[in-house]
Amino acid sequence: WKDFVESPVINCKKSWWMNLLFIQNFLGPYDICLYQSWFFPTMVHVFIITAVLVYALHRWPFGGVVSTVTVIVLSVLVMALVTAITGYPATLAVYFYDYRTSIYFWKYVYTQFYTHIGSQCIGMLTAYFIAEYPIKKLDIRLVLLAWLASLLTMSSIVLGLYDYRDGAEMSRSLAVFYAAFHRPAWALVIGWIIYACATGYGGVVNSFLTWKAFMPLERLSYLAYLLHIPIMYYHGGVQRERMYMGHYNQLMCFLAYAVLSYALAFVCYIIFQAPYEIIEGCIFNKSAEENMWERNSTSVSEIKLQKTSNQVTVDEEENKSKVFNSRY
Repeated sequence: WKDFVESPVINCKKSWWMNLLFIQNFLGPYDICLYQSWFFPTMVHVFIITAVLVYALHRWPFGGVVSTVTVIVLSVLVMALVTAITGYPATLAVYFYDYRTSIYFWKYVYTQFYTHIGSQCIGMLTAYFIAEYPIKKLDIRLVLLAWLASLLTMSSIVLGLYDYRDGAEMSRSLAVFYAAFHRPAWALVIGWIIYACATGYGGVVNSFLTWKAFMPLERLSYLAYLLHIPIMYYHGGVQRERMYMGHYNQLMCFLAYAVLSYALAFVCYIIFQAPYEIIEGCIFNKSAEENMWERNSTSVSEIKLQKTSNQVTVDEEENKSKVFNSRY
């Protein structure tokens, strides 16, 4: 209990103010309050930089695209240089874990904005091209080739480390290549999936991803992300014996963690998030009703004006006919 529960509590007492300022990835990544909260300052820093790039894309499209691609290239180069110079592992995998280097990898690589900004920029460019450029009909052979390349890329990223599961050391050149390119490559694959689904080339993948059963999970996923670590801490804290790290045991732990995380996420959603969503919905619905009333008022005025002009035209025609009849 002391190792799993009391240690995070002490960290929260010492470094809670870093969470509010979004600087714990710079000053205190070792004494972080909750380990999943590394994501917040990292993404805040990424959003600050990409906000400038979005403005550049809006004002100067060509310059914005060039600037965004430059940031992606710089992110790849930084990761390659850091891995080559420091000798850090290719990624934060269990079988690469070495206490002598992993704590530094966590501080200087995994929790830093330059590690993840390249992937963010790739997603941003994907959204930009979908929104700004007309959808063109693609050759079916090109579509199949893109799907095949995406499948091979994802398989290589996920399964490429399988041979090192028994502790074999990865060559330094391969570690540099994997560390530099596996995140941008994964982002490119996700970008293609989004583009294909948005343009009608998603097929069964689009049908699966738009399945309505995912809608409630989407509302709960963020809360589940926040809550799953405390559940794991509690489970580890109440253990009185060593755990056997077998596949079956890990599968059972995963299922239990997932079910409990989403169950608690549902409770927290009902108590905390749903009331604010209802208030927000009421505010925006009121504005929509006001806008609708204004549009209806304008339409009614236009209709009345049109009716008045038509009536004037009818009256003029009747007067002309009366004058004609009186003459003849």
